[in-house]
Amino acid sequence: MGRTAPTLRASIDYEVLRLHRLVRHIRDKELREALKDALSHADELHDAYLTCGPPNDPMEVVLLSMIAEIYRRLRSCGCVES
Repeated sequence: MGRTAPTLRASIDYEVLRLHRLVRHIRDKELREALKDALSHADELHDAYLTCGPPNDPMEVVLLSMIAEIYRRLRSCGCVES
């Protein structure tokens, strides 16, 4: 028959790889390093999605992991109240 859709893990890995290629071209070193670090947390969030069901779009996992990591860092430096 036809091809099957990629797994959620494969879709997330593809999006992370695509964004890593994009990040390489950012000239601002601090921004580039922050984005690379935030992208590294997509795997942790993927594990949470295994228990509640897959997202509609694999980019949701990537973006949510980046937002959560940024928020975590702002809380740790006291820039955001919990």
